Amino acid sequence: MLSRNGSVSSMKKKKYRIIIILLVCVCIAGTAIFITSIIKDFLERGQGKSYYSSLSAYSGSAAYQHYSRESPPAAQASGSSGFDDNGGPDEVGSDGNDGNDENAENAELTFVPAFDFDAIRAECPDVIAWIYVEDTVIDYPIVQGGNNQYYLEHLPNGEKNKTGSIFMDCSNAPGFTDEITYLFGHHMKNGEMFATLQNYTNQQYFENHRFARIFTPYENFDVEFFAGYIVEAAKEYPPYDFAGEDEFYEYIKTINRRSVFKCDEMELSYGDCLVSLITCNYNVSNGRLILVGKIL
Repeated sequence: MLSRNGSVSSMKKKKYRIIIILLVCVCIAGTAIFITSIIKDFLERGQGKSYYSSLSAYSGSAAYQHYSRESPPAAQASGSSGFDDNGGPDEVGSDGNDGNDENAENAELTFVPAFDFDAIRAECPDVIAWIYVEDTVIDYPIVQGGNNQYYLEHLPNGEKNKTGSIFMDCSNAPGFTDEITYLFGHHMKNGEMFATLQNYTNQQYFENHRFARIFTPYENFDVEFFAGYIVEAAKEYPPYDFAGEDEFYEYIKTINRRSVFKCDEMELSYGDCLVSLITCNYNVSNGRLILVGKIL
C-alpha cells in the first residue's frame, strides 16, 4: 500500500515538473517574441527615419527661401491655382492661357515648381505635394492613396514600414480646393512625422510656428494655423464640408473655444479653404489632435 502511494506521489511530482517546464518554456518563448518585436519595431522605425533623411535633396527649407510669403510665385500673383474645379491639373497653362502664347509678359508668369515632382514621382507615384513648417521636423512629401489605410504603414515609395507617410484623406481633392483638406501623420516616439503637433498645446510654440508652407506641382501657398483641438476618434468625426454659412461659422466658433492655444488675430470668411493636420494624442483615450489652418 505504501509503495502504491509512493508511486502515485511520484507521478504527481512528474506532472508538476512537466507543467512547470511547459510554463517556463511558454514564458521564455513569449519573452523572446516580445523582445524580437521590440527590436524589429526599433529597426523598422530607424529605417523609416533613414528613408526620410535620404530625401534631404528635396528640402522644404531651401524651397521656402526662394518662395517666401512676402514674394509669392508668379503663378500665384496671376490668380491661377493650376488646378481645375475637381482639384486636378488644368489642361491649359498655369497662367490661364493655352500654353501657346509666345508673349514674353505671359511667359514670365509661368509657374516653376519648387520641387522636381517628376523625379519624386518616378519613385513615389502617389506624391501630390510637400509640406514644410519652419524650425520643425515637418519637411515631408504628401501622398494620397486609394484609401486611408495603406499609407499608415507604407513609406511614399511603397515600402512597408510603421513610420508611414504624411497622407491626404483619400476623399479630398489633391489641389487643396475643398472646404477642409485633411492631412494625417503618425505621432512617432522619436519625434518624427507629426509628433511635434503636440507642441502646439504650448502657446509660445504656436506663436513661433504659426505658418506652414505647402508646395505642389502647380502652386505654392501658405497655411496660417488658428486653432488646435483634441477629439476622441471613436466619438467625434470632424466635418468635411459645410451645409452653409451658419454651419461654417459655428464650426469655427466651436474649435476656437476648444483650442489648446489662443489666436485672436485671425480673420475667417465663409468660402475660405482650410487645412487640418491630424495625429494621435495620448492624453485621452483614442485621442486625436487636429491642428486647423486657413489657406492664404
